[in-house]
Amino acid sequence: MTDKALFRWGSWAAIVGGVIVLAGNILHPRAESYDDFIAEELRIVGESDAWVEIHLGILVGFLLITFGLFALSRSMKGGPAEGISRIALGSLLISTPVAVLALLIDGYALGAIAEAAAADPAVLAAATAGGHIGWAGFMGLVIFGLGVTPALFGLAVARDGGYPAWLGWVAFLFGLVSVGVGVTGILDGASSGFFLVFAISSGILTLWVIGIGVLLGRRAAGAITVPEGTRGRASADIR
Repeated sequence: MTDKALFRWGSWAAIVGGVIVLAGNILHPRAESYDDFIAEELRIVGESDAWVEIHLGILVGFLLITFGLFALSRSMKGGPAEGISRIALGSLLISTPVAVLALLIDGYALGAIAEAAAADPAVLAAATAGGHIGWAGFMGLVIFGLGVTPALFGLAVARDGGYPAWLGWVAFLFGLVSVGVGVTGILDGASSGFFLVFAISSGILTLWVIGIGVLLGRRAAGAITVPEGTRGRASADIR
């Protein structure tokens, strides 16, 4: 596959994947109480008619975004940000399995656990343990999938010179915010403040992916025009 074709397909993958994830997060049911979040989550799962479908959609979107970010890393080959883009790609290879596992636990396993707990209250303790496992997986997704990896890609974009530097710093900043959110979730558990910051950070990062997908498509078609003051070097030639 030529670089042009990779960038073109990666562009569409990032855009479509971002839209799917954004829609999935909007449709995702929200907790009404955080006093006993695991019990509240089990209630939400049991009452939802589309829990599995929503998480399956988010999973597909995340995999498309993974391919888009792979293409983004390739687009910076040979430039000043090649080193950091390789590190970002390595982080992507770690965060993707973590995210897939977290979404499968939350989307499928937790649904089965909630059904079992509703049918037999005697298994509530086991269901609660399963809920905590799901929360731990979610924190892994937040820290790595929405934190470390976007921050590294953002730093690479900021240093590359072929993309607007400010766009890279946006991903870097909100990636760090997501890392902080994930650590807070591990230490303090769920809260309204946690989910508010998570919603803002994840929403902005998803929009960032869509935006970078558009720019990647422009790179597939030719050089990207970077505003004055943000260019570190000329855009790489497309082979």
